[in-house]
Amino acid sequence: MELDQLQLPSGVGWVKMRRKVLWGDEQAVESAVIATQREQPGQGLHAFKRQRVFQLIESWSLFLAADETVGTEGVPLPMEPASLDRLEPVDGDFLYKYARHRFENRGDIANPFPPASPESSPPESDPPASSV
Repeated sequence: MELDQLQLPSGVGWVKMRRKVLWGDEQAVESAVIATQREQPGQGLHAFKRQRVFQLIESWSLFLAADETVGTEGVPLPMEPASLDRLEPVDGDFLYKYARHRFENRGDIANPFPPASPESSPPESDPPASSV
């Protein structure tokens, strides 16, 4: 499985995310939105974005500091969707841009996609194979 290791813009660590979206990923996103809408009406979009990011995460180097912020040392941040809510907005936006690209351009898994870069592979060409 191909992964991209993304350095978070705030400098607090890295997140490894899968390039390939699986059928179960989309089902998990839908389930999270439905459950959230029942429990917290009006929070569906937040659940959608958070779950899309979480579904592709394989590992991270994120820790919960003593002041309850995400940092480079402390207690390992639990690997769960709610942990993403602790990220700085710049980091959350960065990871969502990556996840959105992966969900919306599923055929472009061979090409690394740094979220701050221009578009990935042109749709009319076959991307070169690469691995991380």
